[in-house]
Amino acid sequence: MNGHFIKLTKEAVKEISKNNLTGMVLSYLCCNQGVGTGVCRTNINEIVSNSGCTCDRHSTTGINRRVKNCLIELEKDGFISNLDDPVTETNIYIQKASYADDLYLEPYNPSEKFVMIYTENYYKLIQYSLKNGYKFADLINLYIFIISHINRSIPNAFCNTSTITMQKALNISEHTLDKYTKALIDCGLIRKKRGDAEHSNQYFLTDNFEETDKRSALVAADDEEDGTAF
Repeated sequence: MNGHFIKLTKEAVKEISKNNLTGMVLSYLCCNQGVGTGVCRTNINEIVSNSGCTCDRHSTTGINRRVKNCLIELEKDGFISNLDDPVTETNIYIQKASYADDLYLEPYNPSEKFVMIYTENYYKLIQYSLKNGYKFADLINLYIFIISHINRSIPNAFCNTSTITMQKALNISEHTLDKYTKALIDCGLIRKKRGDAEHSNQYFLTDNFEETDKRSALVAADDEEDGTAF
């Protein structure tokens, strides 16, 4: 795949286990920063509505308040800088730390410290969430987690993390993990096959996958054996 992409540090990705809105908020800020400036001029309502959620600015426990708290946490932990203090509902200027530079054009070989997300796939997940009633925050978190465990410099590299580890890292149930994994497959963003270890699967990125006759034969054999969708 060719095109624009954003990058997040793997250190930032770890924040997902602390706040499940982290992936949604960070990916939004990266996708909407000014070219050449590193600054995203936005507000909480925009972040919420453009991420496929319904604004509820008057609620003390709803999505707006949770996004606001997420921004505060990300700034506290040094992943973003708020240029308009304090954080308000309608006037926020966010400057990303040096970890998330401007949008890049390929060719580019991201270091092992970064997670690369094509902006085309980012918007595809938003549209899928809206169309099918999925929580975009959980969907983007799962996608980011899988990418963070794959070395894109190696064709057909895969994430081989156990389902139990993924559930703990993302704070989701086994049912939700299975449901959202199927959604990523349905979106055409990943492929999945059974792993060698118990409770493990192998997740491949479709934009980093190269078909070969030998591999296709292997996949076909696995499909016949366990019915895994690949």
